[in-house]
Amino acid sequence: MISLKRMLPESARRWVKETNPLSRIYHERRRITPRPAFMYIEVTTRCNLSCRICCREGLLPDEIKDMEFECFRETVDQASAFPGIAFHLSGVGDVLLYPRFAEAVSYIRQRFPHAPIVANTNGRLVHGDIADLLLTLDTVLIRVSAGSPEGYSLLTGADGYEELTANVEAFLASRRELYLSRDNGKPFVSLQLWETDRTAEEESAFRKRWEPLLGDNGQVEVKRRTVCGGPVSTAALHARIDKAESGYPCLYLWRSMAVGVDGEIYPCCEALRRRHRSALRFGNVHRQSLNSGYHSLVLRQARALHLAHRYHEVADCAECAIHVTHSNIWWRLPFSVFGRKWL
Repeated sequence: MISLKRMLPESARRWVKETNPLSRIYHERRRITPRPAFMYIEVTTRCNLSCRICCREGLLPDEIKDMEFECFRETVDQASAFPGIAFHLSGVGDVLLYPRFAEAVSYIRQRFPHAPIVANTNGRLVHGDIADLLLTLDTVLIRVSAGSPEGYSLLTGADGYEELTANVEAFLASRRELYLSRDNGKPFVSLQLWETDRTAEEESAFRKRWEPLLGDNGQVEVKRRTVCGGPVSTAALHARIDKAESGYPCLYLWRSMAVGVDGEIYPCCEALRRRHRSALRFGNVHRQSLNSGYHSLVLRQARALHLAHRYHEVADCAECAIHVTHSNIWWRLPFSVFGRKWL
């Protein structure tokens, strides 16, 4: 018997998969495996901006530095315990300031030839050899932040918006040229705009300018500030802030790990940003394996508390709202079953 699914054209099957909420939940749940899918590595905490919506200002003076390359190698080597892992070079600094960024990318490619590599940057250094290197990655996230020089200066405390956008336009032009020689559409590029009262009126023009240049393998992402690694005052910006009032289990506890600039291990970037204040810091790559950290008692207890709808008992999660960046894929039970309220 021919199934109805096989009778549908591929485009229709893809539409059903993407729009049917049950189908989406099914495929997302399949991605919860006994190992993380993403490895965040904070290669530097240095930055060339002082953004008013960044929690970086809470860093202590001795926490502003670069990751030792031996620590980076150790982190990447230990990731071999997680087949299919994707590497996110991210953190509170700008990764392009890392003096051994090219070596870092090369080392990941050497150890994991097919692993996706993602870089997150404010874009001010996206030119020359660095831009050429970024074109070899799988995904590049660029925080353009605003749609005008005035909005950019308000958010970042810096000038140079025209230079930044010129860098991005040249980068996208180079990517288009590469399409002619390699038909894989990489890297995927996401241009991020922060959602505030000031930038809300710029969104339409921002999309009109950038979406044609991004094409099918890119997106404009409007970012809303979430309460995560410590409170950030945004009152002067009139920014909307997501708070942890409608909490459901956070997928980051299952799907990610983060290693800070000192080699400290956390389950996510949000815990990393709390650093010495984090209740979810569970080791260091120099003294403990990433695999044992992922299965540690600390993390297992945090997951259990989330499934019991007691996430507020985890200090890092009590006011964190980063879970809203993922759709809810859990079912709320009408009553507790073996201590669980989410399935």
